[in-house]
Amino acid sequence: MHDKRQREDQELKQIEEDLSKFYEEEGGGYLTQETKEALARMEGRRNALLHEKEESWRLKSRAIWLESGDGNTKFFHAYANGRKFSNTIWNLEFNQGEMETYFYGMARVGVTHFQSLFKATNQVSIAEVVRLAQFFPRFVEMEDNRSLMAEISEEELKEALFSFQKDIILGSDGWTIEFFQELYDILGPNILKVVEDSQQSGNVLANFNSTFIALIPKSDNPLSLDDFQPISLCNCIYKVISRSLPGD
Repeated sequence: MHDKRQREDQELKQIEEDLSKFYEEEGGGYLTQETKEALARMEGRRNALLHEKEESWRLKSRAIWLESGDGNTKFFHAYANGRKFSNTIWNLEFNQGEMETYFYGMARVGVTHFQSLFKATNQVSIAEVVRLAQFFPRFVEMEDNRSLMAEISEEELKEALFSFQKDIILGSDGWTIEFFQELYDILGPNILKVVEDSQQSGNVLANFNSTFIALIPKSDNPLSLDDFQPISLCNCIYKVISRSLPGD
């Protein structure tokens, strides 16, 4: 994703340099049909790149009350950078009061913390198994079983896909829900196969199950990672699978 943005930035810079050079050299002189078509292609590509860049910054800024195309890119940059500054963790407390202020040190603290938090226990007591078993039904009615095992219809998939809130990047793949909605006629059959495979196998592919962990402060002045509530930012396909399955 980062490489793609770099390539597009370089392409945009080159197009603007070419256009600027042309207008300086040619001015308002006579243009051939071939030259006009070349200019139209460059202008079209330039506008497309600028629109995509502005849309990206609009999502980063979360200024979703403004519409893309306002030409107010400077505001989007300032707003997004302001959010980034206020959301940055500048130091972390660890090991009974010690403070870490460097990026790589805080990264190590984070890795250690979440490895401990999400690591499964090596041994589970019988009492714990019995306690958890009480939360599960002892049997499933035949009608409920048929409903749970029924194939997902295209109508159910479409209803789930178009029920999501827009203007949100759900997870690590970076694709917004609008991408799948706008290209549903092309992608719909493949998404349906993915959902059906997950239902039949009982598993979600690791690529779809990958998430970013976002930290929500529990207080105005969080000091350690215990002062943050972690939430997982799942990507679109995972959310579609989850919402499409029976019983959701």
